[in-house]
Amino acid sequence: MNNFKLSERGYSHLMKFEGLRTKAYKLSGENYYTIGYGHHSADIKPNEVWTEAYAEMILKKDVQTFENQINNALNCDKIEATQGQFDALVCLLFNLKGVKKNGVFIPAISRLTGWHLWQKLKIGDIEGSAKEFLDIIGSASPKFAEGLKRRRIAESQMFLS
Repeated sequence: MNNFKLSERGYSHLMKFEGLRTKAYKLSGENYYTIGYGHHSADIKPNEVWTEAYAEMILKKDVQTFENQINNALNCDKIEATQGQFDALVCLLFNLKGVKKNGVFIPAISRLTGWHLWQKLKIGDIEGSAKEFLDIIGSASPKFAEGLKRRRIAESQMFLS
């Protein structure tokens, strides 16, 4: 049974790629504001400001949700994971969004467990699963595509560690 927690390496990855923003900001096309280390929520106000310490505390709270979702999904599918695989999956899930398809909302964890990455992991194809990270760029604008590509390479490497 998997009962992992995100390692320091995983936190370091999230903090590096999310970056610390102490003042709330809103990306074009987004409904909500973002602040801290990628905390994106309806409760964030336009002029909200956080300290670095508060941002780290909220990141740890946010990560708990993703830790639980990944542990539950791994256990449901009877997948024995390594710490590196778990960290990479949590970091990936942290960066995903749920989507609406044909009027139905699909949560990010459901998207992840339906992808080839997860299917390959289920059958023990670790190398194949790691390579799938490199295809998860989505419809990122050119402005963000390079950073997202670097992030996925790092996650793939973490997955194999």
